[in-house]
Amino acid sequence: MLIEFKVSNFRSVREEQVLSFLPAAKIRNRIASTIGNLGYRNLELLSSCLILGNNNVGKTNLLLAIFALKFLVTNSHNFTLGDSLEPNESFQFDLNKRSEPTTFEIEFLAKNGLRYHYRIVFTRERMLEEELSYFPNPDSQRIKRTKLFYRTAQSFSYGEALKGEKKLTETRLLQNQLFLSRAVQDNLEQLNPIYEFFTNHINTSVFHDAEYENLKLRELGKFIYENEEQHVKDLMETFLINSDAGIVGLQVSSDDSVPKISFPDGFSDDERKRIEREWVKKFQYQIQTEHRQFDGDQEIGISLLPLKEQSTGTKKYLILLQKVLMALKSGDLLIVDELDKSLHSEWTKTLIDLFHDSDTNPNNAQLLFVTHDTNLLNFNMFSRDQIYLIEKDRFGASQVFPISDFTDVRASAPLEEWYLSGRFGAVPQIRTGLLKSALKESAIFSDGR
Repeated sequence: MLIEFKVSNFRSVREEQVLSFLPAAKIRNRIASTIGNLGYRNLELLSSCLILGNNNVGKTNLLLAIFALKFLVTNSHNFTLGDSLEPNESFQFDLNKRSEPTTFEIEFLAKNGLRYHYRIVFTRERMLEEELSYFPNPDSQRIKRTKLFYRTAQSFSYGEALKGEKKLTETRLLQNQLFLSRAVQDNLEQLNPIYEFFTNHINTSVFHDAEYENLKLRELGKFIYENEEQHVKDLMETFLINSDAGIVGLQVSSDDSVPKISFPDGFSDDERKRIEREWVKKFQYQIQTEHRQFDGDQEIGISLLPLKEQSTGTKKYLILLQKVLMALKSGDLLIVDELDKSLHSEWTKTLIDLFHDSDTNPNNAQLLFVTHDTNLLNFNMFSRDQIYLIEKDRFGASQVFPISDFTDVRASAPLEEWYLSGRFGAVPQIRTGLLKSALKESAIFSDGR
């Protein structure tokens, strides 16, 4: 479970910004209950947080920062000498920041029940710092971190709590690799729960691309076709049937017309064929939706419609359904960019409410999402510390803050009305009158052109 995430000097983020799932102490009458009984004294966490703000203020960049950290942990052991650390995307509007490192810092509960703190500092070329610690005394009143390892460039120090052979990893570790990533491959088993938190329990959906959506639908088709989780497939059908989408079931068929892969130079024929076989195996499945077939007023059977002919909202809902249900099943963190995009607000509300209800979220899954939908502030679904607003300062840098930072906001406050009035900031300041005057006075309506 995510406790807190910090990022600095990454894309539109200049100075350190914080996303926290720790509840604010000053909120008494909560709309959404917190998750407790987590094994550590007095530790409670939020089940969801949303990020709301104008276009182009950096909402997606905050999610991408978490994705970038996940990528480095799960992949950097495969980096070779000279590979660039692409997630080092420094803030570009300050010349000083371009030469400074990026920092990611995260605190979380792993599936072994232990609380960890992990921090990395890196440039395009190398890892400058890497630090991992944990909290060994869940029942203690005093929260104290204990070091597992600390790295400065290629120098290492270890805490007594970290057992196992570390020297092998030291000798094999490149300057652009994470010790955590490399050590797990070298069978330092004590680090497996940390590694698995990133690999298996952070699920992200932060891309918006028609081809990507098509591939995700084909991947979902494989999931359904191979009956990997039959009860999840049955639940998806139940949700669709009862979501007023006009769909009564799902079918999947094999289809070899998979989008082609463009290979760069350097791949042998055998490599190309092997990759293409794996590609087809993964993406060869097409989903069809079942609909009632009528002859006049009489129902006569079932008609099939390729999912690609359904609305964008229905396709997105189906993709999200699988992600939501799998997150709830495994108690994972689900990160979604523009959760509400192309979805009816009632569908969005239903998906969110699944995380807020302990009966449908018994394994303590969490949801972090970006939205433009201010209607969500009117549903009485979120407490003030769950709502993060984001805006850009005069330097063009993203600033993120929860509504709970405002001391004069009560639980009964009309949050959407106050937000749209600019009381919290983070509202686009569109000069409508100036824009209309510019259009009226321009030459585009003249006959001369």
